[in-house]
Amino acid sequence: FPDCLEDLNLKKLHVQHNKIEGKIPGKFDNSDTVDLQYKDNNELTAPGREVVISDEKDVVKEGWERLGGKLEALGVTANKGGDEEEDHTMWKGLTFKGYSVSSIVWKKLSLKGSIFADFKSLKKITSLCLQGNRIEGDIPKELGEIVSLVTLDISNNKLSGDLPKELGELELLETLDVSNNEITGKIPSDLGECKELRKLDLSNNSISGHIPPNLGKPAYLKYLDLQKNDLCGPIPAELGDLSNLEVLKLNNNKLEDKLDDNLEKLIGNLETLHIHNNLLEGTVPNRIDKADSSLDFLYGNNNEKLEATSREEKIKQDMERAKQCWDAMGGLPQVLFEKGGDKDFKYWHGVEIADGRIVKINWKECKLKGSIPSIIGDLDALTELNLEENKIEGSIPASIGNCKHLSGLFVRNNELDGDIPKELGKCSELRELSLRNNKISGEVPKELGKLVNLTSFKINNNKLEGSLPGVLGTKLNKLKTFHVHNNLLTDIIPVEIDKSNEIDLQYGKNNEDDEDKKLKAPKREEPIRKEKGALEKCWTKLGGELSTLYHGNKEDHSRWKGVTVGGQNSNGYHVTEIDWSESKLSGSIPNAFGELEELTVLNLDDNRLTGRVRYGTLAACEKLTILSIEKNELSGDLKGVKDLGEQLTYLNLAKNRLGGKIPEESLSKLSGLTHVYLNDNEFRGDLPDDLKHLKNLTTLHIHNNKLTGLVPEEIEIKKELSGKKKKPKKGRRKEEEGGGGRQEVEEAFLY
Repeated sequence: FPDCLEDLNLKKLHVQHNKIEGKIPGKFDNSDTVDLQYKDNNELTAPGREVVISDEKDVVKEGWERLGGKLEALGVTANKGGDEEEDHTMWKGLTFKGYSVSSIVWKKLSLKGSIFADFKSLKKITSLCLQGNRIEGDIPKELGEIVSLVTLDISNNKLSGDLPKELGELELLETLDVSNNEITGKIPSDLGECKELRKLDLSNNSISGHIPPNLGKPAYLKYLDLQKNDLCGPIPAELGDLSNLEVLKLNNNKLEDKLDDNLEKLIGNLETLHIHNNLLEGTVPNRIDKADSSLDFLYGNNNEKLEATSREEKIKQDMERAKQCWDAMGGLPQVLFEKGGDKDFKYWHGVEIADGRIVKINWKECKLKGSIPSIIGDLDALTELNLEENKIEGSIPASIGNCKHLSGLFVRNNELDGDIPKELGKCSELRELSLRNNKISGEVPKELGKLVNLTSFKINNNKLEGSLPGVLGTKLNKLKTFHVHNNLLTDIIPVEIDKSNEIDLQYGKNNEDDEDKKLKAPKREEPIRKEKGALEKCWTKLGGELSTLYHGNKEDHSRWKGVTVGGQNSNGYHVTEIDWSESKLSGSIPNAFGELEELTVLNLDDNRLTGRVRYGTLAACEKLTILSIEKNELSGDLKGVKDLGEQLTYLNLAKNRLGGKIPEESLSKLSGLTHVYLNDNEFRGDLPDDLKHLKNLTTLHIHNNKLTGLVPEEIEIKKELSGKKKKPKKGRRKEEEGGGGRQEVEEAFLY
């Protein structure tokens, strides 16, 4: 190894997998900042690192074995002489800084056993993550001696015993997660001395006692989760001093007494405050009570003496408005109150409450039949309104525009009429809009172009007319679904939607009988216009009548015989599938099939096709995955079959007059094949050995031919050895008498 490399200021030096000898230069060997990898096939040494890492490797190996892991699974292998090959850089879940272990991440590895106390010997480790295993026993107090530790995550295990107070000595600790274990005892007050702490999660254990006031000291703490324990006593006022706190979860404990007003100081950064399912009483501090919907605040359930006056007044108002909406739409009281009385809000049918407001109403299939009242707009915290599958009449009220947090509006399959209210454009958070299957009329308002977060737009099956506003294309940049079919719309689809490679566009049956008025999508229609000519050539050359192909409507491709047209991408509408099986077709396979560039499925089974199989023609269909031309009168061989491409998964040429030898490098080149049917033809000679390369093959039928020789041993599927070759029913096995006695028969392989 050249010493001159020491002149370089390297941050990374990877020379593994070579045949280099000697020593790594000391500059790199002794550096903590150089990412050095030098093992594997080299005879290099790095003495400085190897002295240190030798001890740490022993600690890691013993720690792994204490957790029930096998050294092979860790990555420790043996060389030819039986000695361990210890390229620690490849060991599972380890990272290194210089020549020391910097992190251990052994997540969800089904480890058990106990945590090795001597992990404390890893002097530069910053992260120890063992979550999601089955580790048992106590948390070793020695972990408190790893002064470099920044992250300790031992959540989702079966750990028991007390939390060691020694963890409070970890001055650099930012994350401590021991949630979802079986920890008992009390929360050590010493944890408040972890000055760098950002996240403390002790949830889902059996921790008892009071919350230590000292937990209000870590100035950077953002996430504090103590829910689902056996904590008691008051919530310490000192928690209000956590000025950076974003999440505070204390629910499902036995906390009692009043809430201290000091907790109001949390309002600002606080996003989540869960104190429900406790024994709290008194009044929620004013600023918390009046906080807006940006605060996820849950305080009810078993806090029977805890009041939030402002929030409770709002929910009473919301529930009264919801009741008026229900009555106006002819809803039955016994349906709305099916799980409780009219005062027990949380049990109202289809009503969801959060932050003291109604946020969702799902009254789908509730036999509603009146009209939507304008008071619906007073439910201004609504994020979702679902009134689908009813018999609601009238128009959508303009007041719906007041529901500015609405993300989903679903009213399909009703009897709504009138216009789409332009005020709907005020609902700027709307992502899904479904007005389909109604009697809505008028033009589509241009104000809907303000719904910039809209992903799904479904207004099909109505009586809408006029042109679609161009602003729908220029502004609705997040659209994934745009369904406007079965209306009376005219002109063209907005250009940006027509050209998009992301949008599921359906627009047919809009003035279809009037060529001048019908709705068009020029970009998408261009390919299908060309492919229609190729379809006609194929159909007529095979003896079909155009009237049979089009079923009387040449423009409506949904009615074309056996033809599937896809148009959900920027390539436009293309023929993607053809199923002309049992169509009494005859003649040779037309070259025009090669013009269908997006064709994925071609099924010509059970006709009277003749001539050679034109593999070269079909190879032009570069997306073809299924080719089935069983039960015809085709001739020729398999010499060109490899041209069909690696994307082909299903090939059925059975029951024809194909013959000759199956060439080497023919079928084996179609590496994607899972199903091959060549049975009932006239193939002869040996089966090529390279069929063993078809690793995805699950079905191979080659019976009733003139083949000889041996089946490649690598084809590890069941073999039929009976004298009589009969295809068993799909998915079933049976036994038949054969030359070698009773043998098991399976559909997968018939020869």
